[in-house]
Amino acid sequence: MAEQVPQDGTGVSVIIPVCNEATRLEPLREALAPVLESLGETFEVIFVDDGSTDATWETLRRFHEEDPRMQAIRFARSFGQQHAYTAGLRRASGHVVVITDASLEVHPSNISAAIDKLREGYDVVFGQRDRPRDSLFLRLASGAARMLVKRLTGFAPPDRTANLLVLNERLVRTANHYNEHARDLKGLFTWLAHGRHASVPVVCEDGPHGLDRYSVRKRVHNVLQFVVAFSVRPLYLSFAAAAVVFGAALLLAVAAAVLFARDGWAGAELLVYGAVLSFVGALQLAAIGVLGEYIGRIYGEVRKHPPYVIADVLGHGARPPAAGNGES
Repeated sequence: MAEQVPQDGTGVSVIIPVCNEATRLEPLREALAPVLESLGETFEVIFVDDGSTDATWETLRRFHEEDPRMQAIRFARSFGQQHAYTAGLRRASGHVVVITDASLEVHPSNISAAIDKLREGYDVVFGQRDRPRDSLFLRLASGAARMLVKRLTGFAPPDRTANLLVLNERLVRTANHYNEHARDLKGLFTWLAHGRHASVPVVCEDGPHGLDRYSVRKRVHNVLQFVVAFSVRPLYLSFAAAAVVFGAALLLAVAAAVLFARDGWAGAELLVYGAVLSFVGALQLAAIGVLGEYIGRIYGEVRKHPPYVIADVLGHGARPPAAGNGES
C-alpha cells in the first residue's frame, strides 16, 4: 500500500481529479477559494491530474507557485477517476475530506452545508441533486438497477448523488486499507459508514461547465462493477438454476413414466431424452455453483480486506484503529 501522509492538523482537504481541464481550472479556483477561506480553518486542495495532455499540469503548477495550499499529483498516464480519488485520499491530511470534481456541476458554495451536516455525527455526507436530470426512462431504469444492487449486495448508496462527498478522517483512514484495482468508492464509503451517512440537497448548475452526463454504457458498467465489488452472490446463481432444471427433469421423468406405461417407448421417447438432458444440465449447473463457491472464497482472500472495521473504542484512552488489522 502506498505511504500515507501523517495527520498534521489540517482542517479541510479538498480532492479534485482533473483530466484535460485546463479551461475549467481558473473558474474553479475563483469559485472554490473564497468558500474555503470563509470556513475559518486551515485547508489544502489536492488536484490529481489523471494523465492530461493539455495545459492542465502547467496551470496546476502555477496555482501551487501562487498558493502552496494548492497541491497537485500527476499520474504518468490515465488510470481513471476512482484511482485519482484514491491517490488524493492517501495524500490528504485534513480532519474533514471533501471530494468533488472540476465540472462545477455542484458549486463549491455547497461545501459548507455538507461539512456542517458531517459534524452532526455522520461518517460520510453525499450531495444529492435538487432535481432529476435524466429522462423518465433512465430514471425508471436507474430505480430498477438500484433494486437489483440492493438485492444482490444488501445496500446501495443514496439516490441522485451529485459530485460532492464529505468524509471524516476515521472513514478515510479505514478506506485507505482497501486496495482493489477495480473499485467503487461511493459504495465503499456507504458500506463502511454502515448507516452513519446522510445527504444534503445541492443545486446542480446548467452552465457551460455543469451537468456532465454518463452514457448508458458507462452506467451499466458502474452497476456491474458495484455488484462485483460488494457481492459474490451472482456466483451462486448456478445453484438456483440447477434447482429449477432439476425440478423440470423430475417433471419430465414423471410424464415419461406415465406415457411409457400407456403407449410404450414410442410415446415416451422424447420425454425420456428431455428428462436425461435436463438432469445432466442440472448436474453441470450444480458443478458450476460449487466452483463459484470456491472462486468466491478466493476472491475474498485476494482482496485482503481487513476482517472487521472498528467504529469506536472505550477504555485505555486509545484512538480506535482504522481497520481489523490493528493499524490506525
